[in-house]
Amino acid sequence: MNIPSFFKIARHRQFNYNPVYYDPEKEEREERRREIKREMGIKDEEGEYRPTIKRGSMKTYFKGNKRAERNSNLRLILIIGFLLFVAYLLLYR
Repeated sequence: MNIPSFFKIARHRQFNYNPVYYDPEKEEREERRREIKREMGIKDEEGEYRPTIKRGSMKTYFKGNKRAERNSNLRLILIIGFLLFVAYLLLYR
């Protein structure tokens, strides 16, 4: 007989994962086919990596505009100057 309590203690949760579509025979067949193709020198479609992004395209994408870069630097200098001016007013007056 349990004593009633105001607090509920959480029970541990169990994890039971069973793969739904796993077929070990199919996996073995595919592995054997890949090995046979590799021995015969046949290249399969999914075995070779071909990048979709061309070399150097990221550099041109992130290169940016010179005018925007110059404006950003000017804005940063103005903000730092303004903050230094406000700090000077607060500290020395």
